[in-house]
Amino acid sequence: MYAGDNQEAIPGDNWQDEAAHVKNAGNWLTGWMAPLDESATTDNTNTLFLLDVSYSQIGPYVKAAGVYKCVADQSRARVLSVRI
Repeated sequence: MYAGDNQEAIPGDNWQDEAAHVKNAGNWLTGWMAPLDESATTDNTNTLFLLDVSYSQIGPYVKAAGVYKCVADQSRARVLSVRI
């Protein structure tokens, strides 16, 4: 992202809009990460919220959801009975 691409401002981080999936809210991404003990949400695996310009200001620049995962992160999750 270049400074002029966003009116000289960094992407926002309004968590209420992120959790509510508000389109074009000016956030760096959209969605809400929920641990397994909270109510089920597809936000944990929905790459649309990471990459689509309607939900993520930096999505068009990163172009791949894998860049959001830390290479040192060895954690695993179970999604729909599949271990990932």
